[in-house]
Amino acid sequence: MIPPHKGIAHGSATVPRERIAEIEEELRQIVEKKQTLRRELEELRSVASSEAVHQPFSGGPVTPDENIALFLSLFRCREGVFPRLWENSRSGKKGYSPVCLNEWVRGICEKPRVKCAECLNQRFPPLDEEAVLAHLTGRQTIGTYAIREDNSCVFLAADFDGEGWEADVTAYRDAGESLGMDVAVERSRSGQGAHGWIFFDAPTPATLARRLGTLITAKASSLH
Repeated sequence: MIPPHKGIAHGSATVPRERIAEIEEELRQIVEKKQTLRRELEELRSVASSEAVHQPFSGGPVTPDENIALFLSLFRCREGVFPRLWENSRSGKKGYSPVCLNEWVRGICEKPRVKCAECLNQRFPPLDEEAVLAHLTGRQTIGTYAIREDNSCVFLAADFDGEGWEADVTAYRDAGESLGMDVAVERSRSGQGAHGWIFFDAPTPATLARRLGTLITAKASSLH
């Protein structure tokens, strides 16, 4: 139990301003320490992930654990935070926001006045087996933040929509394969578009991945 400060006069208007400043400074240091530890944790996870060898499943994943492991090996970039799809049934709006264990907790969460990225009360759960299981079983729809703290990524995704998207994604896939890249094509949720995925064997600098995408797009433009 914290003893009452000597400068506090209960029932009076005396305000221990020095103590207020001390508490604010202590809280600032705690927040800084939390952010430093979070960055270090993500860096350690990134190193551990880069050292892991992704072994292909023989004949494809069969068990739920194998499906979860495959999902994480392909799509997990940022590990300390991940977004979840939200939809407003009244306005029809939808989007993705970071999953936070303090979301909408009275007295702690100050959305929408304070953005999640700027909130001092962040409690982001990791992108782990539990989160992926909920996604694969339809209990929630999650995404992933493609660039890690060290500015690396494990995949390159290209989005195609609008008129002619089918021919565009086919040209992109053909261009990638002509350069020795395997491009996996996925239909968009709306059904009116597609994504072209290239998965890397190890974390790759995001700037290099983007240059690769630009090269493939240029080659695809020459084909189509």
